[in-house]
Amino acid sequence: MKYLPLLALLLLTGPAQAQKADPEFPYYCNAQATAPAGFTTKVTLIVAPTPTARILVCGWVVSMVAAGTITFQYGTGTNCTTTNSPTPWGPTINPSANNNNTYIDSSPVYRGMGTPAGNDLCITATNAANATVYYTIR
Repeated sequence: MKYLPLLALLLLTGPAQAQKADPEFPYYCNAQATAPAGFTTKVTLIVAPTPTARILVCGWVVSMVAAGTITFQYGTGTNCTTTNSPTPWGPTINPSANNNNTYIDSSPVYRGMGTPAGNDLCITATNAANATVYYTIR
């Protein structure tokens, strides 16, 4: 009997409410951008279409004429001249002779590499490279 008030209290409270899940998650990529063939300097790959838009990267296919390094940055201005990201930001990709100087990350789903709102996505390479990045805008 001494537990009856506690039992009554538990029965009168509603079920626990979880946080409302994002109905659009996971985010699937629906676009791709290709860097100019043979780029070696920092280039803008994707321009944020609005000041509130985020570029969410899912994956990429990159290749180089020889082993080297490809890095990503985000920022504003021509070729991210006003760089807001750490250098480098995101993964550093090292295509090598072991994989024919090609690196493929073909995920169709966003896994955490996204720019802050209003920032463009830029890419640079230490040797002549080709790159295609798969992304979505949120």
